[in-house]
Amino acid sequence: MIRTTLLWSMGLICSATIGATDAKRPKSCGLPIFDAPKERALYYKNREWKPGQVIKVYFLNGTEIERGAVEHYAREWEKYGNFKFEFHQERKTQKEHTVLIKFEAQRPGVAGWSSLGRGTESIEHNSMSFAVGTRHEGTILHEFGHTLGFGHEQDSPGGAADWIPEAAYKYFREHYKWDRKKVDEEIFNKVSDASVDWTAFDHESTMAYGLPGELFKSGRPLGSGSFLSVGDKQAIAKMYPGRKPPVDQLATALYYADTNHNLNAAAKNGVMQILADGVVIKEIQAGPQESRVEIKFDEYMKTQRTKVGYNFVPSAPDYSASMYLTDDKFGYPLMAWCSPKYSCASGMSVKPFAAYITHFRNRNRGQDTPDAVIVQPVTPPTEDSYADLSGDIAVNGDLGPKLLNAILQRNSVEVRRLLVSGADPNASYQGWTALMLAAYTGEKEITRMLIVRKATFETKLANYWTAYLIARKVNNVDVMEILAKAGANVRTAGLEQRTLPALQ
Repeated sequence: MIRTTLLWSMGLICSATIGATDAKRPKSCGLPIFDAPKERALYYKNREWKPGQVIKVYFLNGTEIERGAVEHYAREWEKYGNFKFEFHQERKTQKEHTVLIKFEAQRPGVAGWSSLGRGTESIEHNSMSFAVGTRHEGTILHEFGHTLGFGHEQDSPGGAADWIPEAAYKYFREHYKWDRKKVDEEIFNKVSDASVDWTAFDHESTMAYGLPGELFKSGRPLGSGSFLSVGDKQAIAKMYPGRKPPVDQLATALYYADTNHNLNAAAKNGVMQILADGVVIKEIQAGPQESRVEIKFDEYMKTQRTKVGYNFVPSAPDYSASMYLTDDKFGYPLMAWCSPKYSCASGMSVKPFAAYITHFRNRNRGQDTPDAVIVQPVTPPTEDSYADLSGDIAVNGDLGPKLLNAILQRNSVEVRRLLVSGADPNASYQGWTALMLAAYTGEKEITRMLIVRKATFETKLANYWTAYLIARKVNNVDVMEILAKAGANVRTAGLEQRTLPALQ
C-alpha cells in the first residue's frame, strides 16, 4: 500500500490566525482553515536546513521598517535553535540555497505564506511572502516557523485526545460546510509517519490557527499565543539541537519613534497592576463590569528598552485581564490577555505577564554570542554525483511502489538506492508519477535523479497536470527551474482555474 501521508505537506503554506480568538489580531489565511496543503505533525525531520547552519535571508523588495521588523522577529526563533540567520539587504545575484522574501499584495484575509522546511535557490522566485506593510510579530514568527520546518499545530497527532468530536463536527459544518467525513479526514484521522515528529499539543503555539475553546476538552482556545510559546521554544531546540537557551527568555516587541503610543489595559473581577521596569504605573480595581484605562506610554520608554507587563489577582471565577500597546500607524506592537480558559490561568491564579519594548533603531540584528553556532556547511551535489544513475539499468517493476513511498518521505538516499536497483523512474499510482510527486514535495535532488534516469516530463494527471504544472501550482520554484532547464513544457494556460487532484 502506498502511504500518502506526506503528499499534501510540502508546498505553499498559508499563514495563521483565521478565526483568531481576539479580533485585533490580523487574519492571515484566506483559505478555509485546513484547505491549505496539509501538515500531519508538528515538524518534519527531513528538511533542507541542518543544525548549525547559517541560513541566508534575502529580500526582493521592502521598506526599511518592513525588512527590519522581519529580521527582528525572525531572530526570536534563533535564540532557541542551533542555526543562525544571516540577513542581506543587497539584491541576491547568484543561485544558492536561501530564504527569499517579497512584500506583495495578498488575497483578501491573507498576511503571508512560506514554503515548508526549505528556501529557494532562485534569484527571482521568492520562497516567503508578506503583505505590504507587514510588521506584526505573529505573522513573521509563523512564516519563519514554516520555513524552519514546522507544520500547523492543529494538524498535530498530539491533539487527537483533546478535540470534542461532536463540537468539531458542528463547528466545521456551520463555518465551512464540511460533512462528518470531511471532518474525519481533516482532523481526526491523524496518521503518524517516520518523517514527522511532534511534541505535546500546544494551544499557545504561534503555529496554530485560531479556534474556539469549546472545541476542546481542555476548554482552551487554539492559537491564542502572540509570541513564541514554551512549546515552540522546546520544539525548535529539539529540531535544531546544540544551542543553550538564554537565561532571559522574555520576548521583545518593536517601538517606532515617529508615532504616538498608548498602553490600553482592561480588567474584570480582580486587581490589575500595570508595570514599567518593575514599577507600578497604574492599578485597576475591577468588579463584574470591565474597567479600562489608557496610558500615554511614550514617557516611560527608555533609550534602549523598557520592560512592561502586568500582575493580576482575581476576585471571582469570571475574571479577565488584557493589555495592548497601540500606536497610531502600525497597529498593535504588543498584545497580552488572560482569562480562566487560557493557559496563563490556573483556577484563581494568573501568571504575571512581561515583555520588552525596544526602539526600532535598536532592533535585534543578530546573536549576542555567535560562537554558540557551530556551522556545518551543506555541500551541493557535483555534476558527477549521478554517474551511478546514468548507465543502462534493467527495470524492476516490483520496486515502483517503494520508490513512490520513498519520494513521499523525501528520502533521497533510498530513492537513489531504488533507482540504481532498477526502480522504474516513471512508476505511478492513481495517475501520479514519481516525477510529479518529486515536483509536489519540492525535492530538488530527487527531481534531478529522476531526470537522469529519463523520467518522462509530459505525462499528464487528469488530462492536464504535468510535473512542471504541479511544481508551479505549489510554488516549488527550484523544481520548476530544474524541469524547465531539462526541457519540460512551461506553458501554464488555465493553471489558476484548476484544482490539483487528490491522491487517495
